[in-house]
Parts: sequence; structure tokens; C-alpha cells
Amino acid sequence: MSLQGVAARGRIFALKQMTDQCIITRESGRVLNTTTGQNTPGSITIYTGICRVRPQPGIATRDVRAGEQVIGTHAPVVSVPVEVVNVASGDIVTVTVSLDPGLIGRRMLVQVVAEGSQITARRLLVQEMSTG
Repeated sequence: MSLQGVAARGRIFALKQMTDQCIITRESGRVLNTTTGQNTPGSITIYTGICRVRPQPGIATRDVRAGEQVIGTHAPVVSVPVEVVNVASGDIVTVTVSLDPGLIGRRMLVQVVAEGSQITARRLLVQEMSTG
């Protein structure tokens, strides 16, 4: 089998694992909120569709104390179809549908967008955004 064929099969497999859905947005200037009279950040939608959210093994972002034990939390990775080419560092991923109800509504800031000629999904290394 050719390298292109292997990559194509890998991409099909990766798509089958994308059981979540997300929206990726990018801040774009300021917009007047007619209710409050305040200028607020505006945004444009970069992507809406399927994705996969999972922890990145081996990359601890911070330590959290659970009782008497310290546990390293892991930076999430969001995978989208490889055809999604317009995502950039600084974009915001919001999970809208997930098999894990704890992910729904989570917002994550894109840090790195993986690229490569033989990738099976576009992997986004993200950082959790505070909810406050």
C-alpha cells in the first residue's frame, strides 16, 4: 500500500474517533453591545463541527492537590479533521457536544497547531481558560 493510502486510512480512522463537537472562534475587533452601551470583543467563527478532546499524555500543565496526593493535570489536545487549515494560535475552542458531560461548555485557548504532510488529524495543543 502506498504512503498516501496509509495516510488516507489513518484519516478515516481519526474521523471515527471524533465524537465531540466544537466551535473555534477568533477575536476580531470590538463590537458595540446595544444593551449595555459598552464595546465588547467581537469574534468570527473559524470552524464548527466534529472534534476529539483528550489529555496529552506526558505533558503536565500544573499540579493539583487532591487530599494528601499531588496530581499533575494534563494539557488537552483537540483534534479536528485535517482539512481544517485556518486555525491559529490564539483561537478559542468551545466544546458544544461531548460524550463526557464535563467537557461541554469548556473553553480552551489554542497554543500550537500541528502541521505535517502525513498527519491523520489537525491536532491543537490547547490551554484551559478560566471560567471566571
